[in-house]
Parts: sequence; structure tokens; C-alpha cells
Amino acid sequence: MPVRTPTSTSSAICDRTAHRQTAPVDADLDTVFEACTRTGTALEIGSSPDRLGLSAEHIRQARRHGVRFSIDSDAHAIRHLPYLRYGVGTAQRGRLTPGDGGVVSPGGVGFDISCGVRLLASDLDRDELASLIGQVMDTLAAVIPHGVSHGRLWQPGDRAEMEKILLTGARYAVERGHGVERDLERCEDNGAVADADTAHVSARAIDCGLHQVGSLGSGNHFLEVQAVEEIFDPPTAQQFGLRRRVTASDQTGT
Repeated sequence: MPVRTPTSTSSAICDRTAHRQTAPVDADLDTVFEACTRTGTALEIGSSPDRLGLSAEHIRQARRHGVRFSIDSDAHAIRHLPYLRYGVGTAQRGRLTPGDGGVVSPGGVGFDISCGVRLLASDLDRDELASLIGQVMDTLAAVIPHGVSHGRLWQPGDRAEMEKILLTGARYAVERGHGVERDLERCEDNGAVADADTAHVSARAIDCGLHQVGSLGSGNHFLEVQAVEEIFDPPTAQQFGLRRRVTASDQTGT
């Protein structure tokens, strides 16, 4: 949760069970709320019924600290934008009013907490892939670790190495051969938070992370093989190297 990241204006907390599978975040919320007030960071009120975020009770608690809020659709598709009404309802139950300040945002998944979302372009025509798509997807599912505690591509040697990953982020991954220099140029803050402090990470979280570095993860994380159907902004598409070809998109979490 990037409350202290200089480029961050909004942050999310999961204090209820996301996807009804993972445990709520165990955090000192009063400390979090005080940090949000001090840095001017707004707290996100998520709207998706499948990803339950900040509760009405904690909205009232944060409001007493003077925290500002943003209501976000957490949309994964255009059809999810109407979910905003659920976020507005949660805000109302938290006794927020327009006078409390804040914003309603149609932002898509992960835009506020530096989720690792990436689009990869290819030179492959979609017709060339059509007959092989089933085999391709089965192979990707077999070789890419995904889910909770279901493997990883990189096994840190011990807690000390895990702390290096937490402190230096993507830079350490590149140094260990798990990326290239230009990957860092495409990451916010070059893939690391300058004032990261592992003292705020619980032993349980680090133990879990030791077995999941380099995995796709779970929850709303995904890998999709896609195709460009139509180009609406040719100059921008050219900058991204996009044509009417096959692409791949992934969301691997923060």
C-alpha cells in the first residue's frame, strides 16, 4: 500500500475477505489513517462486489482522522463501470458526504496501487494462432506458476534475500537475471520505493512470499492472449508497436 510513495495519490486497503478466499489485511489502521492524512493520500473505496475493500466501519474510523477518499469502480471491463453505485453506497454507510471531499473515479484495476500490468505486442497474425490457441493456453497454464502457494519461478535463498527483493524491488530481479534493464524503464519509480522499510512487513507475509516470487498470483491476477481488433488512435498505437496482431496482457499484482 504506497501511502508514502511520492507519486501516489490514492491507496487501497483490503480489510474484508477478497474473493472470499484470502484473509483480511492485519494492519494497524489508525497508523495507516494518520499516514494518509499526513501525506494527503486518499483511501480507495472499492466498488466491485467480488473484491470487498474498505468497510463502512473503517471509513468512519478514517474520517475521524481527516482522511480523504476516492470511490473507484475497480472495473475489469466496461460492463463493470456501473459497480460504482456499490462504492457510493458503502461511502454513504460510512457517513461520508460531498463536504468531506474526495473523488469518484472510473479507473480500472490496479491503477492506484502500482499493479504490475503489462501489454506485450507480437508479429503474429490472429489467423495463424486460431488453430493452436487451445494448445498455447494449455502450455501457458502448465509452465506459469499461478494460484496461492502453487509454485514460483524464483526461490529466494532465505529471509535476508527476500528482504533484498522488498527493499530494491525490480532492480534486484534484473541483477539476478530475471529481467533486463529496459524493464526498469517501464516500471513506476524504476520498480522500487525509495523509503521501503521491511520492519513493517510481518514474518508471516515474508514466509508466504518466499514461496511465491515470480508467480502470476491469484485473485484478480490474469494472463490473457488477445488480439487487436481495431485501432482508434494510429499515432499512439505506433508508439506502442500495436497493429492488428496478437498481443498478451498480464496483471501480476503490486
